[in-house]
Amino acid sequence: MDIMITSKNNEMFFVDKNIITLGPNDSYNFKLDLEYNVLLSIQYDYLTKSYFIINHFANPNVLYCHNTLRKLELGQFNRILFKDSDEFLTIRVLKRISA
Repeated sequence: MDIMITSKNNEMFFVDKNIITLGPNDSYNFKLDLEYNVLLSIQYDYLTKSYFIINHFANPNVLYCHNTLRKLELGQFNRILFKDSDEFLTIRVLKRISA
């Protein structure tokens, strides 16, 4: 499966990547424009064949459906917001169609 991640100022496409790190640090795979420190990761679970997003610092400023995000199984389209920021994440999990 492939993942398209879009934020306020960035968009990236990831192909067959099992772990993707996201946050304000330059060393992360996807950089976010935030004033506070977060570490999110998107990880593939081989048992359930699903992707999950995890808020590793349990930062209460990471929101999904107006609630603090801890861990979430990703559907086809997901929107994550950040408290006191206009930054956002849109995560689309794309399945390949064989030709």
